[in-house]
Amino acid sequence: MLRISIKSGLIYKKSNAIRIIANQLFLLRWIGFIIGVLPVKFTDFLYGRIAKHRYWVFGKYDSCPLIDDEKNKKRI
Repeated sequence: MLRISIKSGLIYKKSNAIRIIANQLFLLRWIGFIIGVLPVKFTDFLYGRIAKHRYWVFGKYDSCPLIDDEKNKKRI
């Protein structure tokens, strides 16, 4: 599956999309900087590996999981 990000009419794919998004988020700009320094082939390879194993890492859901009240109380 192809992942894209659209900004100002341009289409960014894979690690370039992650770099653009990270640069827009203040606390994640360091990730955008690191992705920008590394070669595109390498970052696209890492993107592919993470995408391939995302369900193993994060789990697979039929719908967005909701936080129950007890977990929500712990976050406050």
